[in-house]
Amino acid sequence: MDTIVPAVLGGILAIVASLLSALFASRAQRGKKEETLEDRIRQLTDSLKDAAEVVSKIEAEVQQRKELVVRLQQDAETAKNIANLKKAEVDSVSQLFRGELKKEEKRSFIRDFGMNLGFFVLGVIVTYFIIK
Repeated sequence: MDTIVPAVLGGILAIVASLLSALFASRAQRGKKEETLEDRIRQLTDSLKDAAEVVSKIEAEVQQRKELVVRLQQDAETAKNIANLKKAEVDSVSQLFRGELKKEEKRSFIRDFGMNLGFFVLGVIVTYFIIK
């Protein structure tokens, strides 16, 4: 008897659930109107607009990649030209860089010496007033 009651209740619940789902399904079908030609045309138009947006984004990305390829080709050409420099050209370029480095070295020495002298003088003045 203990096993019969749950089985009967389960069966009754299954029947009630199937009746309710059939009732709600028929109401949903009655509430749904048939899709018209205008609705399908509107859906098609929306889909075409979405597709056009995606295509334009893809075209923009392709254009960016083309520009990147052009820049990389220019950089490769520059690197190739630098690699093909003759020894005399390499020596002249290195001499030019050495000359610039020596000029900058002199400027930085004078600037650093002036700053160090200024801090030394300030230190002497501060020390004089602190001790006094």
